[in-house]
Amino acid sequence: MMGAAGPWSRAARLALLVSLPAAAALAALAALDRFGFGEAALAWLACVVGMVVMLRPLASAIEGLRIHIDGLGEDAPEPPPLVSGGLAGDIAAATGKLDRAWRRRGQALDAATAARETILDTLPDPLILLGRDRIVTRANRAAKALLGRDLAGQTLISCLRVPEVLDACDAVLAGTRSADIEFGFSGPDPRHFSGHVQILDAPHFDGGVLVIALHDITEVKRIDNMRADFVANASHEIRTPLTTLVGMIETLRGPARDDAQAREQFLGLMGEHAHRITGLVNDLLSLSRIEMLEHTPPTGTVALGPLLARTREDLAWKADRRRVTIELALDADLPPVIGDESELGQLFQNLLDNAIKYGDEDSSIDVSAAVSDDSGSVAVAVRDHGPGIDSRHLGRLTERFYRIDKARSREMGGTGLGLAIVKHVVNRHRGTLAIESTPGEGSRFTVDLPVAEERSR
Repeated sequence: MMGAAGPWSRAARLALLVSLPAAAALAALAALDRFGFGEAALAWLACVVGMVVMLRPLASAIEGLRIHIDGLGEDAPEPPPLVSGGLAGDIAAATGKLDRAWRRRGQALDAATAARETILDTLPDPLILLGRDRIVTRANRAAKALLGRDLAGQTLISCLRVPEVLDACDAVLAGTRSADIEFGFSGPDPRHFSGHVQILDAPHFDGGVLVIALHDITEVKRIDNMRADFVANASHEIRTPLTTLVGMIETLRGPARDDAQAREQFLGLMGEHAHRITGLVNDLLSLSRIEMLEHTPPTGTVALGPLLARTREDLAWKADRRRVTIELALDADLPPVIGDESELGQLFQNLLDNAIKYGDEDSSIDVSAAVSDDSGSVAVAVRDHGPGIDSRHLGRLTERFYRIDKARSREMGGTGLGLAIVKHVVNRHRGTLAIESTPGEGSRFTVDLPVAEERSR
């Protein structure tokens, strides 16, 4: 800060500067002999002294105003003291108000920018902002997670080497208002995306003019493919026995009209195909009903011991035909589980039915139920002693209409939907399904179901 002599020194310099025209006029008058040079010098000196006295307050105000303005840019919690008095004080007050308003405006802009960044980062879909040179100016968290890096400053082609995206960006930059795209990433975990490229009405402050919005449609594609496969498989499964039935009916109406032996044989085959269609339709209806309720967990309780015993009795006739025994090994104090009794009955019936069909004849099926180590669930395991399943099939066993041996499955009366129903029942009950199998040693299907709340406390 300038010392006490500062304002006087500034006032003297101002006075000398302002008095130069007067000095020139006095010198001219002295040269014309209007008065002497001494008198002119005294007059000029008096003028300078008078001006110094008059300009000293103004110089002091200017010095204070300079200090005040210099302090406006500092990050001090309070602005520097305002200069008081006169025009300088008014100017200082105005600049102080302007500074505070500017700071508030800057803080508001910073808060708005931070809020916008937070909103963009919370969006689940990737968003990328580009400049006209196709340089990424901004990308949200989802885009960084997808492409695995900080994208700002990178060229689009180095971040997203997808011809569909690049062509769409070129088209929009060339004058097209917007463009929609769809593309996929290949690899061990293929993914599919839809995208929208849009030009901005006004350039972003960082130079961005183009926004790319992506949406992951992998699950939608998977469901569409599953739906197409389901329709194709269901149509095939129903069309084959229907075609056979139509052929047999036409034969009975024509060449075999009076052939009693053929009629008996055909009626037996027609009954088998009709039962096959009935079983397929029933399984399709069950699967559809369970899928509609899958997101709503059951609220009832089920005692597993009596349910497993009834299921064994219901399938005893089928097990006897293949000389298979079903052995139950249940914990003495087995707690009830949360569930729907009819759905769980269908689940265990499907597992036991598969074990009877695909296990060896003259063998046994071991059914066990015990409380899991964490005491929060009950594990029910169904183990057969059949040929086992190769590991490459295990991940697809619960797919609709997936069969390891299609001919044998149809011969056994299977619809290809039994394990798909099991999977969806387990999902609805918020349980887990584990499948273990060793070729030549048999298979083991284990279902974990949550224990009812009143018994798990």
